[in-house]
Amino acid sequence: MRLRTTTTLLVLAAFAAGCGADEEGAQLPRATVSDLQGQLDSIQARFEFPDGAACDDISSGDDPNTTKVADLIDSLPSNVDADLRDALRDSFDRLFELIDTECARETQTETEETTPTETETAPTETETETVPTETEPTETTPTETTPTDTIPTEPLPDVPPDGGGGVNPETGE
Repeated sequence: MRLRTTTTLLVLAAFAAGCGADEEGAQLPRATVSDLQGQLDSIQARFEFPDGAACDDISSGDDPNTTKVADLIDSLPSNVDADLRDALRDSFDRLFELIDTECARETQTETEETTPTETETAPTETETETVPTETEPTETTPTETTPTDTIPTEPLPDVPPDGGGGVNPETGE
């Protein structure tokens, strides 16, 4: 990745300036060089984490690299050349700017690739018109009824339940 090359060149230039003997100041302590290299490895690993998921950890969160690097540079012995100290600080500042730019670009690309486009549809209004129905009254014709004559009938004589022993109506016996 391009970041690795840029990182290496920036920091190596600063290390090279300070690691050799110089009339103006002391070299970088080996422990500090090792610690700074460890920070570079951590930055690289976080930067290469899939989908840029660890980009924010480089400059924020519980364990940011930016804070550790600043602390390491600030803790350099006072006899370390001031130009070397400034070169280290400038190199890491530039590295963090590049990382911010690249991480923003990766996040934007990832967001564009995974964010579905929402299409908003307006609700359709249906207008309903009620048309009154006209009905005409139905004419009814009264039905004429004719009275009927009824013929009275004579009551039948009582017949005992056993069917016998009664009086014959015709003879009376």
